[in-house]
Amino acid sequence: MKTQLLDVDRDDLLGYYDVWSASYADWNDEPFGDYDTIVAAVRNPLTTFGPQLHWAAYEDGRMVGHCQLSLPSDSTVGMAKVTVHPDFRRRGIGAALLRAALPTLRSHGRTTLEGWSLTKDGPGHRWAARRGFATVHETVLQRLMIDEVDQSLWDVPDVAGYRTVSWNDRAPDDLVASYAAVQDAIQDAPLGDTGFRYARWTADRVRRAEDERRSQGIEQRVVVAVSSSTGEVVAYTEIDLRRKDRAVQLGTAVLPAHRGHGLGRLIKARMARWLRADRPDLDRVLTTTASSNVHMIDVNHRIGFTTTRTMLVVSRAVEGLDQGVDSRAAQ
Repeated sequence: MKTQLLDVDRDDLLGYYDVWSASYADWNDEPFGDYDTIVAAVRNPLTTFGPQLHWAAYEDGRMVGHCQLSLPSDSTVGMAKVTVHPDFRRRGIGAALLRAALPTLRSHGRTTLEGWSLTKDGPGHRWAARRGFATVHETVLQRLMIDEVDQSLWDVPDVAGYRTVSWNDRAPDDLVASYAAVQDAIQDAPLGDTGFRYARWTADRVRRAEDERRSQGIEQRVVVAVSSSTGEVVAYTEIDLRRKDRAVQLGTAVLPAHRGHGLGRLIKARMARWLRADRPDLDRVLTTTASSNVHMIDVNHRIGFTTTRTMLVVSRAVEGLDQGVDSRAAQ
């Protein structure tokens, strides 16, 4: 077996597709997607957790395992997702991939390694627990099936004192500053004992993110609530549409002073109607919510989301991790 840094810009990533498609059910119940869709996603990833690096493990020239390492900005945390083809588990492949990533973690000053979106009691969770990773956060995966839901759930009346505004890709100039400010309300989102913290938003960062998505051909839709008295954004929800068949819910937040009026439900219902109106190829919206955030879970249920899976975040110190990954253990 050998491990090496993977070049995701090369033309042939069939091995990556094979490993992930065979392992996908470990952490997701959704349809996986065709080769072009999956490769486009790895080449143009969500940037919430910073830049990504990839390692691959090979046996007799066949890719049998993969490690994705994310490096959030201004952080001492690294995030790894280790995936091994089911036919090649219990051979030390996952451990070898993790060891291969350790020098990069250390050179970037990362003192903690976390694994996100592990199905509770699934193979990834069990593998991590045997290597000393502790559970530090719990989330739920929720799904909105657009063509199957009772769309009357989206008949949410306007809220007095507020108006909704929607846009594709670029925030209006008169709202971009307050839109950036309200995105910082995501800092209140429960993260358990994880070391990850969301990066701070400014108007300049919003514009840079918009330009980057535009260069990659990625559509993002935003619905906000604007205070009638101040003209400022006080709540937002945003959707990533890089796949034709599904949307991924990104941030949703309401400024503390404006909570309790139903703005979160209002803007999410407006988003659902917008997607239904002009994206007939879209069949679902996926979102992840902290298990402790019972209010947002309820908001999602009230517009038709169902909870499909419980997911975990696990964590351990990078120091001593090379001794904690026993190549003779599972994966």
